[in-house]
Amino acid sequence: MNVERNPFILGECERCGASLKKSKQKGKYICEYCRAVYFDSNYSENDWEEDIDEVSIDVDDYQPPTSATTYNENKKKIVLPGAIILSAIGVFLCVIMVIAGSITNRRTDRKPNTSSSNEKQSIEKPQMLVTLPKAVKAGKAVAYKNWEIVVSPEFTVANNRLAFAFSLQSWHDSNQILSYEPKTIIVYDNVGKVYPINLGRCEPDLPYLTRQLTFSPYEKMSFSSNSSWCNTITYIPTYSGVIMQDVNNLYLHFEDFGVFKNITFVFDL
Repeated sequence: MNVERNPFILGECERCGASLKKSKQKGKYICEYCRAVYFDSNYSENDWEEDIDEVSIDVDDYQPPTSATTYNENKKKIVLPGAIILSAIGVFLCVIMVIAGSITNRRTDRKPNTSSSNEKQSIEKPQMLVTLPKAVKAGKAVAYKNWEIVVSPEFTVANNRLAFAFSLQSWHDSNQILSYEPKTIIVYDNVGKVYPINLGRCEPDLPYLTRQLTFSPYEKMSFSSNSSWCNTITYIPTYSGVIMQDVNNLYLHFEDFGVFKNITFVFDL
């Protein structure tokens, strides 16, 4: 039998990597898997020819060598998509929590808190005067009997008409009614000149009629001069006249304006 004689070098097949099995013939080795024949160089050819009795190997019964590297595509694990899904779920939950918190805060902000409002007003409530002063510089607040009045130090003159502005704050915890007659707000200067009410678009008898305003608890209202003062409850008349050069002070006098009786606010010119 003509057999390809491969020199025996290592203990495993150079073709497939399987282990070699020793044959009954001296110096002869056969691969258990591909049946390649190898001869040990330590033996002569005469020794190789003795006792020729080849080993019968059933290839079907042979299991591939465990040292051979195999790759199973079905066992491949894909980790990245799972991590992406978990990250996406985490981001989604965070967004939901942020939106829910925002909605809760908005509802809280919109909910009126009467007790907190009253407490704040109580803290900011000014010290009330025991007696009402006769004269005060314009711009200085006067708090008296749970009312606070502030006359603006700025006034305007246009077309020989003087216009003033002031604010009135109620520090009561219940509704209050303020009554006054427009004619009881008087303007004059330090040389004794009186500036009469300018009727504007209003009837001549209106300065003598009582006006009433209802204040809610802690409510503040702003008053200002206007030629149509009779059409809006928070408007007061303008005053006619020209301020002479020798005038040093102008006076806005409240004769009977709610609790503010006979108090004068002084303007320095």
